Amino acid sequence: MPADGTRPSYVGDGKPSRISFFKDGQGESEPIPKIKPGARYIYYRVYTKDGPLESKHPIYANDRFISRIASTLVRPPQTAASLTRYLCKIEGLEHRQGALYQSLSDNTALDGSTRLSFRGTPGPGTSAVDPVALIVDTHTPEKRSQASGAVELMERDYEQRYVYYRLYDDDGGAVSKTTFGENNATLGRVNTLSVPPPHTVSSLKNCIIKSEDLSGHNVQLFEDEGSESAMNDSDPLFSDTFPGFIEDRPIAITCELGMKDGSAGNEDPNEIQIRELRAALAQIKKGFEEANVTHARELAEVREGCEKAKETHVREINEALSTILPAQLKSLTCFFTLIASAIGAAQLACAAVIPVFSGVPTDFPTLFSRPLRNVPAPTDIPQDVNAFNIYAGPLECPHSFSRPSGFPPVESVDGPAPSDIPGDAFDKSLAPSQSDIPPTNMSF
Repeated sequence: MPADGTRPSYVGDGKPSRISFFKDGQGESEPIPKIKPGARYIYYRVYTKDGPLESKHPIYANDRFISRIASTLVRPPQTAASLTRYLCKIEGLEHRQGALYQSLSDNTALDGSTRLSFRGTPGPGTSAVDPVALIVDTHTPEKRSQASGAVELMERDYEQRYVYYRLYDDDGGAVSKTTFGENNATLGRVNTLSVPPPHTVSSLKNCIIKSEDLSGHNVQLFEDEGSESAMNDSDPLFSDTFPGFIEDRPIAITCELGMKDGSAGNEDPNEIQIRELRAALAQIKKGFEEANVTHARELAEVREGCEKAKETHVREINEALSTILPAQLKSLTCFFTLIASAIGAAQLACAAVIPVFSGVPTDFPTLFSRPLRNVPAPTDIPQDVNAFNIYAGPLECPHSFSRPSGFPPVESVDGPAPSDIPGDAFDKSLAPSQSDIPPTNMSF
């Protein structure tokens, strides 16, 4: 917002003129830039039912509750509802709802569909003296966003009007929290601009209850200390002369401090219940928000722990594999080496047991190893013909093997041995020598 300067004022022909404002009330400051022709400023104040809300965009240093916007920022159709939504937006109010009063002196809020004219002098919010008033829900400010940064503001030169009152408790005069005199502590006052519309006894009572922190007590307003009955909540205020407009004739405010939390007989039970429910809901919401923050933090910690555990597990697996695989490969190599050695030994053993003949009956294998010790050759060679039967002998020699000379023909394998062989008919030269007969206990 501009720091200081001038703002347009509208004369009878609808054309804006320039009225200077001063930062300190003594010298003229830099003027505010002109707005586009055909447009003007809309001045406004924001309230709750208990009093005013400080604007996020104040234009005066000594009255931070009033602000203004350019009329061109209100979307068409320019109605009370569209103006309400834009004011809530720029003031950081979450709920775009509220009661809009065309003037502070109005007793009835505008309907949302009411068309508004923002051209020329007639229309709402034409000056800081007569702004529009937006009344929002009591608990809406709790959800209000943060105010904008500090800027240098103008000083407003205006006459302030007050409502003066004297405070009483159960025992008599009580010290007011809005006292302004050293010798009169029971006398307090509130600015008439702090009382939200409609300007009735009820609105003034709510404002004083908030200022004096008397919520939950039986508060009543009397026209003066000599009155015998309290004023009605619907009685209008702020006419040319109203109760309490003179310091010497304040209104009287009584409260019963011993009756709290709505125990006073004239307090609406529904209001009490609504207040308690709102407080309970606010507490529940706060608890949920704290729980969500805690849950999010714990979830982040668990996720971080899982990631670290996963990294550790992968590293341990890689280390284990780098240790186990070489040992397994070495074991497999040794295993297959032993198998190959066993196969080779078995082949050698088979070759040593089965002799290979080359056609000569005395041609024994030359692969037999020499005996470890001298063993005498046998001299009692059996005369059993089957031992030397080349056709059906133990070695089952092929039939193409030629029968050596000196052996009589054999009629049958199972037949009787010939009995007419002379004792010296066997040619001893054909008998194997002692060196060619392998010993019976030969080890391989």
